[in-house]
Amino acid sequence: MPVKPYWDVLRPSSSLNILLQCAGDYGLGSERCLSGSGIEEDSLLAPQAHIYGRQELHVIRNILAELGPGTPLALEVGCRQHATTFGMLGFAILSSQNLQEAMQLFLRHIRMTSSYSRITPASGNGEALLRADNSQLPADVRNFLVERELATLITLERDLAPLDMRAQAVRFQFPEPSYAHRVEGILGIVPEYDFPTNECAFPVEMLKMPLSQSNPATRQACEEECRRLLQTMSDRSGLASQVRDRLVNSASLFPSMQSLADDMNIHPKTLRRRLAKEGVIFSDLLEEVRRAIAEELLANTELSHEEISVRLGYSETSAFSRAFKRWNSVSPRQFRRDLRAKEH
Repeated sequence: MPVKPYWDVLRPSSSLNILLQCAGDYGLGSERCLSGSGIEEDSLLAPQAHIYGRQELHVIRNILAELGPGTPLALEVGCRQHATTFGMLGFAILSSQNLQEAMQLFLRHIRMTSSYSRITPASGNGEALLRADNSQLPADVRNFLVERELATLITLERDLAPLDMRAQAVRFQFPEPSYAHRVEGILGIVPEYDFPTNECAFPVEMLKMPLSQSNPATRQACEEECRRLLQTMSDRSGLASQVRDRLVNSASLFPSMQSLADDMNIHPKTLRRRLAKEGVIFSDLLEEVRRAIAEELLANTELSHEEISVRLGYSETSAFSRAFKRWNSVSPRQFRRDLRAKEH
């Protein structure tokens, strides 16, 4: 059975806001950047707004299509992502006892950051390393994401470390880009390219160095709040849960947001605003429900694709097939075939 990409999860929108700001410096308005992503600009203003990974990647693709590959935008975004960008997690990191504890906190709660790569610690040759494995990310945005991630890690380290103990190397697997001559001015480090791994390196003696803002009680309180926020991101709750339940129970007669708001005795604008405060938009909830029902019907019934399409409210089977392939990267036919093969 096809598995949803590990990176396509709900994540805070704070990093996307910084991305939009940096794109604005290149003359790109938010409307052009967000086009087709399903993200409403107003929803990003909510303190606890969240987006899906696939939505942010859509925005990144929009921006790259406009700017081309010749700008260090990803590095510029990463350099603006300070500890405070990550809210409660940032405060937990700043309150850590030392850099090693801060790194461990970051990795335990990586879903609350802008990272898509699998980041792991390592050491060798007197260096403490953070390596970013981006091999499972879409090829067209892979380099952008790893540049942003390593620049962010370097920025976080600078928020924590004294001036005389800073990151000493940054290495990328991809070939030298056209803007390589600008990277040192942005990161303060001469980059290396065509390296076996993507990584940033710090003096190993930094790991145990006490941090100036260390506060065990604050760190513990902030980490507990991080756990609560992660649980909220994993489980739909509040109004979003109510809306989702109503969509599930409506079967093929999915209501519009207007009719659903009427049924709940809420003005549509109020419904949209309250969902935004929970980091949700109506169209995403509808897609979640359609996807779940589609997978259930394909797995446990003999209904044809045409019948499933009708039950999900699609006017044409081809529209259902396109949506399903977008969700799972395979067609409904292949999805069912793979399930049958595993059963035998």
